[in-house]
Amino acid sequence: MRAVRTTRRSIAPRAARVNLNRAYQDTRAELRKITWPTREETIRLTLVVIALSITLALFLGVIVDRAFFWLYSRIIGL
Repeated sequence: MRAVRTTRRSIAPRAARVNLNRAYQDTRAELRKITWPTREETIRLTLVVIALSITLALFLGVIVDRAFFWLYSRIIGL
């Protein structure tokens, strides 16, 4: 007589799949609730971000850099 080998299957993979499916469904449901911006709003806000980035870069690169250079030359020039 030959021994029959039985394997125990864990329920963890199935539970993980169920949780993953539930998370996916919840995510899709939440994404449907979002009020997405219009194309015009997106373009306008993108231009605002670009303008502010350029302004800040110029401010830091020109004014603040010159102020630090002046301060550095005064300290070293003593």
